[in-house]
Amino acid sequence: MNVLTKNYGIENGERKYLTYLMDGDKPLECIDSAGEPERSGIEMELLNKHDLTIDDLSYMTLEEYYRQELKKDEPLILVFYLSRDLWQDRNMVSAYGENVKKYFDSTGDDVRLFFLPTDNEERIECINPLYITEQKDMEKLNKLTDELETLFQVGTESILNDGDEEIDIKE
Repeated sequence: MNVLTKNYGIENGERKYLTYLMDGDKPLECIDSAGEPERSGIEMELLNKHDLTIDDLSYMTLEEYYRQELKKDEPLILVFYLSRDLWQDRNMVSAYGENVKKYFDSTGDDVRLFFLPTDNEERIECINPLYITEQKDMEKLNKLTDELETLFQVGTESILNDGDEEIDIKE
């Protein structure tokens, strides 16, 4: 048997914990606590009650807790902010996007690519879903990427230009 404590959140500036009494991979008991003193007291009580030592105690950080909920193969998200002037020439944007996609395909990297116009400095922003620690932020990110994929018809063979004519896009 062992005791496993998981930091699963922060509420009003205080960490929240789930402390488990484990038999191998099977949880026998789970106690919810808030704050270091309460968590520590629960851990010591379980260790003493079941004649366990400090070596039988393990801890999972908040980042590890949220990471276990994510797919391990969650792709990086790269957002390319390109000059609005570049968007005047759809062929240029299409060729740029195609070259970037070919590069990542050749390296085997799993990424989602988004190209957006900007009136400010051109830049690339990287979002790594593994480092998002709040579940609501992950849900917001998933909703945003789904909306962008739908809006920009990611994964389709063609899009409509301003004149409602189809423009072929090579993947």
